Amino acid sequence: MTAAPAGDVEGVVVEGLVKTFPTSHDIATWLRHRGRPPRFRAVDDVGFRVRRGELFGLLGANGAGKSTILRVLAGLMTPDGGVVRVNGVDVRTSPLALREQIGLCTAEERTFYYRLTARANLEFFGELAGLHGPALGRRMTEVCAQVDLEDRLDSRFESFSSGTRQRLAIARALLGRPDVLLLDEPTRAVDPVHAAAIRRVIRRLVVEQGKTVVLCTNQLDEAWELCDRIAVLAAGRVVTVAGPADLVAAARRKRFAIDFDRSDDALVARARAVDGVRSLSWAPHAGGVRLRVELDEREATLTELLHAVSANGICVRSVEPEIATPYEAFSRVAGVPHAH
Repeated sequence: MTAAPAGDVEGVVVEGLVKTFPTSHDIATWLRHRGRPPRFRAVDDVGFRVRRGELFGLLGANGAGKSTILRVLAGLMTPDGGVVRVNGVDVRTSPLALREQIGLCTAEERTFYYRLTARANLEFFGELAGLHGPALGRRMTEVCAQVDLEDRLDSRFESFSSGTRQRLAIARALLGRPDVLLLDEPTRAVDPVHAAAIRRVIRRLVVEQGKTVVLCTNQLDEAWELCDRIAVLAAGRVVTVAGPADLVAAARRKRFAIDFDRSDDALVARARAVDGVRSLSWAPHAGGVRLRVELDEREATLTELLHAVSANGICVRSVEPEIATPYEAFSRVAGVPHAH
């Protein structure tokens, strides 16, 4: 394999990535604009870095730009602008060297031969990857062991479940011993039991073999369970890059459950009058009352709220930050509306 340049410790470097597509392929539009129809930016000035041995997630709704970024990383699309390197290899100028570095696995894989066995399929794709004879046989055995498929090698692909097909797709991606795995929604259309098995395989490849993995997903639980860090995407841009715990902490920092020993007629009105209270609900709780509030970003807002509400001898029993769900964390960071 082509080694990364000295000092290039990142597995993946993306700087200022731009990718555009025509807004229409209609011949009338093409003629009206003299062969240059308007284009939209599917990926707009995206940048992030993935450390070697890291499982990095690209998380976003459909159309956020995740798969486009992955296809650029795989050399399947040429970027319109920016710098993209995988293990020090420039995806634009060194496509052959790039192939040595990456293994690509996409959702609902359709390029396998349905009437052939798993073994025959892997032999075919292994030959394309430059493996032959006994070396190919040994490598097939190794990768099938890694994805728990040793007992299915001689079964036809058409007999496999969606989960087993995806594990075979991961095995194929591993044939050439790539340092970087690019996974595009590998558990889409897979039932929960098989999806859990696939996630265990992916995590094991990182922990036990030191693979660098870039995972595209729109499943929050998958991103939270697997990823060391997550780039949240919206409308072709990176909104933030953080670890799952940091995203949850950011979402819950300004949401609190506050218990009071009792209430009076004006307690809720006083709370609503505090500048910076975004939303508020209340209910009787343990002989008193519990307020659930969402506050703005000012540090003093909680203090002001407690001071305003704790009138007429009302005492605060407890103040607890609310634990955000992955969906709430994603919604806050990506700007997606959600119900409280």
